[in-house]
Amino acid sequence: MGSGFLAGLRPDRRRFSNRIAMLMSWSSDRLSSRQANSNCTSSCSSLRNTLYEHLPARLEQCPWSLVYSTQRHGTSLGTLYKSMGGMDCSTSTLTVIRDNYGQVFGAFCPTTLRISLSYYGTGHTFLFSFSPQLQVYEWKFSNSFFVKGSPDYLAFGGGGGLFGLWLDDGLIHGRSQRCDTFDNDVLSSSDDFLINDLEVWAIS
Repeated sequence: MGSGFLAGLRPDRRRFSNRIAMLMSWSSDRLSSRQANSNCTSSCSSLRNTLYEHLPARLEQCPWSLVYSTQRHGTSLGTLYKSMGGMDCSTSTLTVIRDNYGQVFGAFCPTTLRISLSYYGTGHTFLFSFSPQLQVYEWKFSNSFFVKGSPDYLAFGGGGGLFGLWLDDGLIHGRSQRCDTFDNDVLSSSDDFLINDLEVWAIS
């Protein structure tokens, strides 16, 4: 398994929950030390298994591997797509972003990320955010705009010209808006953000 800012992630519940606690602490960087510690103490115990429990049951025993990282591979959406070129399309992916506001958020998709003429994915797709408490935004059955891959952008969720999570081709600029697919809150502290770190983990 590769290493990155989600290094150490494993499909067993104990280690996964420890990573959730760490991600929550990252998303609290903008708070004072006292506030962050107080928040983590009060919320970690009730949230530590939440994200894990939203993954499809078939992935419970599957290994995780880091397939793309901006720190390792540079900032290029084209490179991200190429990193999954040899994978089976049914390989699930977890995209995790840390932005310029210190916020951590992302998307789970039960397929690889790829260029497509239309939206793809299934109702297992969801968005998540640590703000700093973990929030998971699942499919609301309003449309099937799960994932759209273009040479110019990558988007999760849509409707009415709005995207739940949108990333540009340089993986530098991003945007998050409330969309019909997930009825999500804005994932970052602002609609528009800059990407500090991005990783994509394959689960298969």
